[in-house]
Amino acid sequence: MTPDGALACARFVAYSLVAEQVVPAHWAVDLDRAHFPPDAVTWPDDATHHELTRARTLGTGWEAEPS
Repeated sequence: MTPDGALACARFVAYSLVAEQVVPAHWAVDLDRAHFPPDAVTWPDDATHHELTRARTLGTGWEAEPS
């Protein structure tokens, strides 16, 4: 997937989550920004992805730090 494709998918998902009232609208801000600096679009390493998924699944929230 390219960064542009990833951003398009992320925008679609974010708009859908707001439209279905799964997440509050204030979580989805600045979605139509035309430019993101190249270093703003990154992929987490496997360990970080695992810990973020684990924290979200356990309900500890977005602010959970990888252990």
